[in-house]
Amino acid sequence: MLKDESEDRRTWRETPGTADGPTAMLIRIFGRRDHEPYGDIVHYDLKKPVPYQGSAELVLRIDAISRSLNLPASETTFRSMDKARDGTGNVLPEEYWQEEGAGPTPRVRDTIYLQLIGRQHTSIQGRIWGRVTKKKYITFRSALELIYLLSEAG
Repeated sequence: MLKDESEDRRTWRETPGTADGPTAMLIRIFGRRDHEPYGDIVHYDLKKPVPYQGSAELVLRIDAISRSLNLPASETTFRSMDKARDGTGNVLPEEYWQEEGAGPTPRVRDTIYLQLIGRQHTSIQGRIWGRVTKKKYITFRSALELIYLLSEAG
């Protein structure tokens, strides 16, 4: 459990997880539509936030970010009907890798800290932390379990 906010900031920036980069992401929640959260996901290595609408799309975007950045490293090859755009395994569109002019920032209603710990059997494992978890870490063992946790958070 985090002791103070400064420790949280250090963890966000300095937790590498792999040699490739930090495994932490911030999930920003702007509001709810039809009982589903919408917002964006921020990662240090991306040039702009990745938007999502609903819990299922949120988890799919987290998975796409983790596969694109190979965080944490996985021995399992992801199978898909649609091949990646290039040979690197990058599944995020090019726009997230290029700097763009900053637009107006939406009002953030809540933030969830997510840290990826592993990827096994083509799914992600990790933990989340924030106000909705009563400032305690809650671990998840699969993308499906993360969907359930995020749907209960609101």
